[in-house]
Amino acid sequence: MRGFDLQRSGTVPRENDFFKVFGPAFKRNARWSVNTRVLDLGDRTRRYYNFWYAFKSWREFPEEEEHDLEEADSREEKRWMERENARKTQKARKEEYARIRTLVDNAYKKDPRIVKRKEEEKAKKQAKKDEKVMAKKKLEEEAAAAIEEEKRRKEEEAKLAAEAAQQQKKLCDKMENKEGLKLAKVLKNGNNDETESEEEEVVEAKHNGHVKANGFATQSPRAAAMV
Repeated sequence: MRGFDLQRSGTVPRENDFFKVFGPAFKRNARWSVNTRVLDLGDRTRRYYNFWYAFKSWREFPEEEEHDLEEADSREEKRWMERENARKTQKARKEEYARIRTLVDNAYKKDPRIVKRKEEEKAKKQAKKDEKVMAKKKLEEEAAAAIEEEKRRKEEEAKLAAEAAQQQKKLCDKMENKEGLKLAKVLKNGNNDETESEEEEVVEAKHNGHVKANGFATQSPRAAAMV
C-alpha cells in the first residue's frame, strides 16, 4: 500500500514505475477473483480495466463473525448472532470492494497508456474544434469579402452611370446648341428672303408706274400722261 499511496501525489509515474507499483497490488487482490482467468496489467488496457471494474470476489471474512453461534443460549439469541455476523460481514465486504475500486480508479488515472490515449483524444477533439473555428472564420471572411465586393461593384456601377449621364447631358447640350444655331440661321435667312421680296415688290411697282407713299398708291407722271 505504500507505493499505492504514492500515486495520490497527482504526478504521472513513468511507465516502469507504474507497473512496479500497481502490478503486485493487483496480483495480491487477484487471488480472490471468482473468475480465475485474471488478465495481466500489461495486457490490453480496455479489457483489463473492464475486468477489474466488474471484479467479483469470493473472499470470506470469518474474523468479522465475532459471535459464536454455538454459544447461543436460545434460538432468539442465535438468530440475533447470525444477523450481527451477517451485518458485519456485509460491511467488511463493502469496504473490500471500495478498496479495490479505489485501487482500480487510481491505476486507471495514472496508467501512462491511458493518459497518452486521453491526451491524443483531447488533441483530436481540439483539432476538430480548431478546424470548425477556422472554417467558420473562413466563411465569415468570404462573406465579408463578398459584401465588400458587391459594395464596390455597386459603387462602380453608380460611378459609370453618373459619367454616362454627364456625357449624355453634354451631348444633349451640344445638340441643342447646334439646333439653336440652325434655327437662328433659318430665321435669319427667312428675314433676308422677306426683305428681298419687299424690295422686289417696290421695283415691280415702280415698273408698273406706282409706288406707295404713306400707305397710298400714286401714279408716276408717265403713267398719268398715258391716261
